[in-house]
Amino acid sequence: MYSAVVVIILSSGLIIIPLLTTNIILAQFQNFQTIQIFNGQIELHPRESQGYTFSVPSAAKNIHLKGSVSASGGAIKTVTIRLYDGSQCPPPDSQGRIHFGSCNIMFNHDYSEGDKIDKYIPHGGKFYLYLQDSSPLFNKVVTGNIYVEYLP
Repeated sequence: MYSAVVVIILSSGLIIIPLLTTNIILAQFQNFQTIQIFNGQIELHPRESQGYTFSVPSAAKNIHLKGSVSASGGAIKTVTIRLYDGSQCPPPDSQGRIHFGSCNIMFNHDYSEGDKIDKYIPHGGKFYLYLQDSSPLFNKVVTGNIYVEYLP
């Protein structure tokens, strides 16, 4: 911390007035790692989902799901994003499908045009992210960029 002090001497005594106090905060360089999950455009039919699997190292810290998405098509231009903790899901069936109704859902939110995503993930592990067209009638085109950022 640096500071400057002005001292004024008057006939009646000494007055000390702090003139400038500068705090220098040195930010530690943080080497964030990024995992790209979705970047581009997909078309979803009514009630259809598109899934993505990703893993974050178990020792990772300060983990955040980030990005933005937008949807076009239909009267309500939203897309639902769901994040599941893979360690809280049953193993896949004989055809490789996972029954997500039995999983621990970490995150379930509707996003519309221009909404930013920034959700904290408390631990590393295997995760499933799904984009869903919640409309029962209209196809949606989903455009966006979703990624995970963490400190190793």
